Amino acid sequence: MVKLINKLKRSALAEGRNYRLGFAFATKKDNIVEVVQHGITACKDFLNDVVYSQNTGKPYSIYGCKATDIGLFKNVPAAYLVISVLKKGAKSPKVYENYLTDIKKLESNTVNIEKLLHYFEEKFKVDGRTKIEKIRKNYYLVTLPLFWTQYTYLISLYTLLTRVAMFWDGTGEVMNYLEKFNNDSEDMMYLKQIKGKLSIMFSGSIPIQDLNKCSSPHYEGIVAFKFPIIKQKVEEVKIVPAKIDVPKTSYAKALDISSEFDKVWEVS
Repeated sequence: MVKLINKLKRSALAEGRNYRLGFAFATKKDNIVEVVQHGITACKDFLNDVVYSQNTGKPYSIYGCKATDIGLFKNVPAAYLVISVLKKGAKSPKVYENYLTDIKKLESNTVNIEKLLHYFEEKFKVDGRTKIEKIRKNYYLVTLPLFWTQYTYLISLYTLLTRVAMFWDGTGEVMNYLEKFNNDSEDMMYLKQIKGKLSIMFSGSIPIQDLNKCSSPHYEGIVAFKFPIIKQKVEEVKIVPAKIDVPKTSYAKALDISSEFDKVWEVS
């Protein structure tokens, strides 16, 4: 049986989003899992701060989170998250309308959350697959491939997908589900904003994010991070003589923005 050590207080954080599914990175040694860096929080941007600090070696503090490099992603086979449905408000939490319903939904739907995340891990050609196991009521250990911890925009995408996957029944096309998702207005907006970026990533292009040049990692999630590859490849296409038949490479396909961005939701 896994033992959870969760000593860090959520109340130390000034959260943006302050209820529903919460996240925190953790260490795992044998059967002991310990939440680290900050308390379990519904504001997933704090995970960006941890990813930044672990990958650059630089400390980063914001809104009560003090991220420092503890070698969280070094010499380990995978990364670990602890997730839990949280009450509303970090300072004096209150039960929101669907709190108990969401706890039951999470408990009954971990298989489908894994399934949706596996879909993206396969599309992005990730080594390894996400695994979710129950620790105790309303606390779960997520073992995720280190791929997702390379950049702030990747961990941001991962946690967004985890949040929306909680309500998927496991049937139908994943992208159709995301297009029609309406369980949370904020996440619904985010999904619409990243359609083009998912198209780029599905083409086989995972943009490199230079975290050492990132001044505000807390805000460099999947929505805000600008994919540099889009600008680079547009410039390349502009200098190709019109008479040359440009092969449809994965990059060129990604640049057919008018068609490919719409097709992203049709990928099986």
